[in-house]
Amino acid sequence: MKIFKQIIIAAESFCAFGILWCIINIFLLTPGTEPDDILSAVDLELPVCNIEDTYDNLDRGASRFDNFTYHVTFSPQETTALIKKMEEMGWQREDDLYIKSVDVDEDLTYSAFINPRLGTATLDVSIDEFYSIKYVFYTILFILTASFIAGLWGIVILVSKIRTKKE
Repeated sequence: MKIFKQIIIAAESFCAFGILWCIINIFLLTPGTEPDDILSAVDLELPVCNIEDTYDNLDRGASRFDNFTYHVTFSPQETTALIKKMEEMGWQREDDLYIKSVDVDEDLTYSAFINPRLGTATLDVSIDEFYSIKYVFYTILFILTASFIAGLWGIVILVSKIRTKKE
């Protein structure tokens, strides 16, 4: 009975930590969708930039991914230093355009397309609509598992009490 009790306590603790992990992922680790978040993800710091245009596809009929795109301008005064930094960091180059994409996982991608000579950049983030929903599903799964284990433990205690009364 003591071993069974320890197994139950360990399983309930695992479920509690699982629920905590899911809540942290849902509320604290939600990916950022602002230009600074995108630049941070691609590990680049631009001179002071101005957002010229924004786009998101939140009003679409059907799509699996939410996209947030920013067209920004910045001062092209420090072009050589910026180009050198991007080349050292392994950015892809197509003519005057420098490109870097960071896949955080299969559900989240940050991309930056920078033309340092013109002082323009397109910053993009693509998030699967189910990015946070999977953690909600995991939370429900952990809660159901914990409830099942607690119910099982209750049945074991009840059967144990009935047995001790009969003896």
